[in-house]
Amino acid sequence: MAEIQRTRKPSIIIAATCCVIFWFLMGPVSLFTVCPQYAEGAEFSVLPSLTIGEEYNDNVYLTRYNKLDDYITEAVPAFSLVYRTSLTDLNLSASYDYRYYAKGTKTGDYTFRANLRDHSTLIDNFFFLDILDVADRVSLTTTTNFATQSSFVNQTDSNIFTVNPYFVMRNDTRYTPIIGYKYVNTWYQESTGISTVDNIGYAEMITDLSSKVTFTIGVSYTEDVNKVENYEQTKVYAGPKYTYAQNNSFLYLLIGESFLDFQYENGVTKHVIWDAGVTNRYSTMVLSYQMRSDYIPDPQKILRREDRYVATLAKDTIRTSFSISLGLFEYRNAASNHLEDTVYRTTGTLTHAISPTLTLILYEDIERQENNLNDTIVDLWESEVRLERRMLKNFTIALDYKYTNSYSHDSYPDNYVNNRFSVQLSKSF
Repeated sequence: MAEIQRTRKPSIIIAATCCVIFWFLMGPVSLFTVCPQYAEGAEFSVLPSLTIGEEYNDNVYLTRYNKLDDYITEAVPAFSLVYRTSLTDLNLSASYDYRYYAKGTKTGDYTFRANLRDHSTLIDNFFFLDILDVADRVSLTTTTNFATQSSFVNQTDSNIFTVNPYFVMRNDTRYTPIIGYKYVNTWYQESTGISTVDNIGYAEMITDLSSKVTFTIGVSYTEDVNKVENYEQTKVYAGPKYTYAQNNSFLYLLIGESFLDFQYENGVTKHVIWDAGVTNRYSTMVLSYQMRSDYIPDPQKILRREDRYVATLAKDTIRTSFSISLGLFEYRNAASNHLEDTVYRTTGTLTHAISPTLTLILYEDIERQENNLNDTIVDLWESEVRLERRMLKNFTIALDYKYTNSYSHDSYPDNYVNNRFSVQLSKSF
């Protein structure tokens, strides 16, 4: 990397937007604070719950040799909250997941999870504010979801806070302009995770071509600040959406171009981006297919380009529901567009009501992960069998078994087998 850091141009648009947002927010917020009549007719509910479980894990650290087993006691107090008025729609769910290891193989394993979503109307039919805050423990790699295999291995606690004020200029014409700004603060607890702050300005125009066809054209600008390498990104995109049949089946296409400028790279990386798909709904079945090429956040690499091709079949009957998904995922270096990882993934879920109070859940995930830089291959197989019995009102007992088998002929540290047996008691109040 170059030793001389290029001067970053301040974003005048973003600064001006922040000032406008501040002044527009102060009036409605103050009015809401001093006028209790705005809360009349509000919908408010709180649902607390408690889950207690005991697990036996025969390979706590997912290692090939020197495996450590343990008995793990888990306690998860949680609650969900809903608050709705004519001005706001607030949903909050939060839990504290505490785990105690009887043999002391791990200490201090606890996780706070929260999901806050709020949609507020600041000026009726014109000015809106969305707030999103997600706290969770996430995988450090985008290619493997370690959260399904362990409670802590290759993971980090994270928090993503988003503030999104935007204007929707509805009128009597078929054109709907949308102008907005997003502030996204992403934090990772692990030192290897790269926390970021994004300032995003965007504008869209949605045109109703007919009762079934809409056309969207848009542009966005992102200024990302982090401790490793800042970047700027501009996207332009456009495309139609066609809704057909009376069951809300649809197909869509968005295509455009991304201009990505990293702080220490020479020149701008250009890439054609697209998002296309079709969703066909039947009476009890949904068939969908998606093709997408765009950039996604990466905890350890800031940004990666992901190309995905996913087909999904989901079916629901009175007692049984199942879904199966087949996907190809390619992960590339964001600056050079060089292929780094390829993942072939098959996922299936089956839920069957054996009786009104007894439910069987099956889950399978089969993957082949190719590291194109090191020329190594990892085959991953995950299975889960879960039996849930509702004993009393709002009281459930569950038996669960999870099996993980990771095998690589090329990379021996990626070879491990894990068995997890658990029993859980859950009560909502």
